[in-house]
Amino acid sequence: MFKSIYKDIEYYVKTGNSLDKIIIVNVAVYIFFFLVFLGIRIFNLSNGAGSDISEALVRSYVALNADLFFDLRHPWVFFTHMFFHQGFFHLLFNMLILFFLGRITGDLLGDTRVFPLYIMAGLCSAIFYLTATNAVGMGGTAIGASGAIMGIVAAAGMVAPDFEVRLILLGRVKLKYVVLAFILIDVFSVANGGSNWGGSIGHLGGAAFGLFYIHLMRTKGIDMARPIINMVDNWKQSSTKKAPKKSAFKAKVVYNKAGIRKPAKGSTAGSGKMTNLNDEVDRILEKIKEVGYDNLSAEEKETLFIASKKDN
Repeated sequence: MFKSIYKDIEYYVKTGNSLDKIIIVNVAVYIFFFLVFLGIRIFNLSNGAGSDISEALVRSYVALNADLFFDLRHPWVFFTHMFFHQGFFHLLFNMLILFFLGRITGDLLGDTRVFPLYIMAGLCSAIFYLTATNAVGMGGTAIGASGAIMGIVAAAGMVAPDFEVRLILLGRVKLKYVVLAFILIDVFSVANGGSNWGGSIGHLGGAAFGLFYIHLMRTKGIDMARPIINMVDNWKQSSTKKAPKKSAFKAKVVYNKAGIRKPAKGSTAGSGKMTNLNDEVDRILEKIKEVGYDNLSAEEKETLFIASKKDN
């Protein structure tokens, strides 16, 4: 049975999209630390209450600490905190939101942008959290993927605000209202000084990055995810250098400033149909800069969707 489960996980890691891989990593991290904490409890029961090993000690080295100097001495926490969850329902709630709403972002922006957006939104969430907690002198730690997920959700809401999602008990709801509801919940939590005040600040930071990311892409044609995408591509190429080539011919691929993939000049892989699609995408991107995504026709939105699938 376990061998079958391992094979299934291996298959999804190799063939799944970025969203699948992010969810697998979060679940794997949760299972790993669940076993670690279980071992600590057994060890403490065996050795008495005087043991120096504690769950809090282990957690402090993966969570983002309100003490900035601690974080700077342990810089990995800026990344580990966004994959670490306290309990099963904390993990389940975050992964469900990521699964259902993250797919929209992947379809509209291209799968290659999901992981960079997750990381950058998570880092922005951490910056907001540290700024707020240090400004008021509040301690504590931050864990969970919520800030990173809020960046992905906000980006999806800005790209396709009128896209409808089906919610239990509520039926079909436009994505912009779902995003607004998430943001308002965190705003009210901050205003009321709730127990997760710092976490709510972090969530808003992640959402702010998602909105800024799309705004910058629309107005300036700047894709902040491109450096991470290039880094991942280079890593993949270096890890497969020794693999035998399947064909002696390979189409060269370049990117325009908005991140849409198209054949390079002189490439035999670029058919007339592909060239026409790229020209149409460039025209639509220019229109978005001038009048915004909401003013695109249904056909133009469909063209962008097709182009994002080809980018995958």
